Formats: sequence, C-alpha cells, structure tokens
Amino acid sequence: MTTAVKASLLAGGAAAASGIGAIAYGDLLSFQTQKEAISSLLSKDPAKRAIGTTEEEEWKKTWARYRDSKKDIWKLGDLSGDAPTEFKNACKSKLDLEVFGSDSKEYKDFLLYCSRDTLISDLIKENSKGRVLLEGTDASSTDWQNAWKAYSEDSRNQKGESGTNIWNLSDWKTQNSQGSAPQSFITKCSSNIKHPSHDIHDPLYIDTVKFCTKDKTTAPASTNNG
Repeated sequence: MTTAVKASLLAGGAAAASGIGAIAYGDLLSFQTQKEAISSLLSKDPAKRAIGTTEEEEWKKTWARYRDSKKDIWKLGDLSGDAPTEFKNACKSKLDLEVFGSDSKEYKDFLLYCSRDTLISDLIKENSKGRVLLEGTDASSTDWQNAWKAYSEDSRNQKGESGTNIWNLSDWKTQNSQGSAPQSFITKCSSNIKHPSHDIHDPLYIDTVKFCTKDKTTAPASTNNG
C-alpha cells in the first residue's frame, strides 16, 4: 500500500469518526435541551407534591417564604396579608410551564413556593387503600382500644420497669397494661401521619398503618321501596 493510499484512508477514517462524534454530540445536546412540563417533572419526584387548593397551612408557609424573599419573581404586586388567590393561581399555572429539566430555575422556584413534602398520610391514602386513619380522640372507643391493644402487644415492645417501646411513649410503663389508649399514643398517631416520607418501606409508615388505621367499612346499600 502506497503512502498516498494510507494517507487517504487515514483521512477518511478521521472524517468518519468526526462525523460520528458530531452526531453523538448533537443527540446529547438535543436531549439536554428538550423541554418538559413542571407537572411531569413533579410526577417523577416522589418526595414532593403540589400544594392542594385547601391546604391552607402549607400555603401560609410558602407564601411567607415568597413574601420574605422580597423578590416578587412572579410580579404579584401586593405582598401583604395571607396567601392571595393570585399566588395560588400562579402556582397552578406553573404546572403547565415547560422547562429545561429539574435543574432549571423555574422548577426550583416551583418546588420552593408551590410544593410540599410527601407525607405518611399521602402514602396511606395511595398505598393502603383498604385502610382509613383512625378519627377522634376518644381513648375508650373501640377503634382506639383495638389499636392500642395491637401496639401494646407487639413483640418489639418490652413491659416491666425498664421496658422499652417502639415509639418511646413517655408513659409506657404505667399505661402498657391499660385497655384504653393513652393520649400519648393518640397524639403520636396524629404526628406520624404528618411526618415527611415517600418510602413505603419506611418503618414509621409501616407501623403507622399497623397501629393508626383500621379496615374500611362499607356503608350498607340503600334500599329502594318505590
């Protein structure tokens, strides 16, 4: 093979490699510049949720955060008082906004001002569909008695003077043999469901389902006598 032929082949190979590299870079660039709706990005983030219309406590938190930033990035104008409808509407409209990925400023702003943590209560509603949270604070109700019985008899608990218990209830020593649920247990159930968690394997989620929920009861069907 002559030197001229070798040079020609090498040049051709280099050009081909260069072409492949350009195509690959172009594909990567195209992928990186594809826009996606904030709602779509949020659906892939199990740790965060859009704040619901009626979740006033969450709106208070994020509105205070927005107001205290003193930037008014969404040009809302009046920043006094409680979270205005304009603020909530701005958050709602952002769900349809297409952005360049989860690292974009627009998406980060949405998370900061329009989202909340996923809570154990969310996991229960979505993954324990045959269960409902216990209601009320009547320690002598059948539901709370049954829940307390399940908790106090769990094999992980230890009774006696130096006994320990799963949730470290402060009055465990004096209450573990009682039939009615102590207020500390009811309060713990209430606080657990508000705890941030997006993992169905989280022990706190599993135990909260076990001790703070009951089977759904089906209401009797109405009869038509007409």
